[in-house]
Amino acid sequence: MIYSFAFFLLLFVLVGLASYRYSQPTTQDYLLAGRTIKPGLAGLSLFATESSGFMFIGYIGITYIMGLSVIWIALGWYLGTSSIMWSMGRRLRHRNETVQADTYGALLSRWTGEDYKIIRVLSALITIVFLSVYAAAQLSAGGKALQAMMGIDIKISALISVSMVLAYCLAGGIRASIWTDAVQSLAMFIALVLIVAYGLNMVGGFEHLMLKLKEIDPNLTEVFAGAHKYGFLGFFAGWIFGGMGVLGQPHVMVRFMVLEKAQSAKKAVLYYALMVSALAVLCTIAGLCARVVLPDLINGDPELAL
Repeated sequence: MIYSFAFFLLLFVLVGLASYRYSQPTTQDYLLAGRTIKPGLAGLSLFATESSGFMFIGYIGITYIMGLSVIWIALGWYLGTSSIMWSMGRRLRHRNETVQADTYGALLSRWTGEDYKIIRVLSALITIVFLSVYAAAQLSAGGKALQAMMGIDIKISALISVSMVLAYCLAGGIRASIWTDAVQSLAMFIALVLIVAYGLNMVGGFEHLMLKLKEIDPNLTEVFAGAHKYGFLGFFAGWIFGGMGVLGQPHVMVRFMVLEKAQSAKKAVLYYALMVSALAVLCTIAGLCARVVLPDLINGDPELAL
């Protein structure tokens, strides 16, 4: 398993570095891939950029603790993100072509046709502050994955993750990021299918899984149990509005700016929605299986469940 994990890490780096062969020595190509990205690639990249660390580490950990009621987090969050992407993706791509911006902050500052420097400066400051926190969370997820699989100290694991990302991003820009995102998305899907199949086989099938979860805690099999603790409607609506916050995530919304044409935006969202739907189901089952197979994690770090 360690060798296969190392193989995929190397594959992701090589795919990112390979994108350098298709790059052009221009700022627009480095930041926007020359606006040549197909909707399928963009959709897979949207998923990997917006959800991979959360889905594989955080969401499975939450499922381990909350049980089936975790589905309301997924439904609320992805209804929010998908609705914003569906309504704004095409407009972003079309408007960006009009004002010729290279970054999301520049696009917002030129949205009306004039260049408002204050918006550009504020968006840059907000991006630096909050995306630094976001990046730290992603590096923590990568570090935990390496720590669990290879026994490497989490700090060293995080440094390895940083080095890998820097290597291919410096070489190929956003094209490298999108290519590796697409490969990672497919690898995650295949891996989760295998993990879920293996987990269900270990617990004796889905019916036995539900029975064993009830023995641990009946609330784990109740769809509304965890959500009711916070007031269901407020809980669900909160996650919807949380998902809508994707509009303030430049690393996600820039995926629409790189599309080959504005008409491709909704296709990209459909690819994204299909991927998150499939992965949400698989991650939920994986988290439930982990609760049965690895009961001691409840006193440790549930984010290591996968």
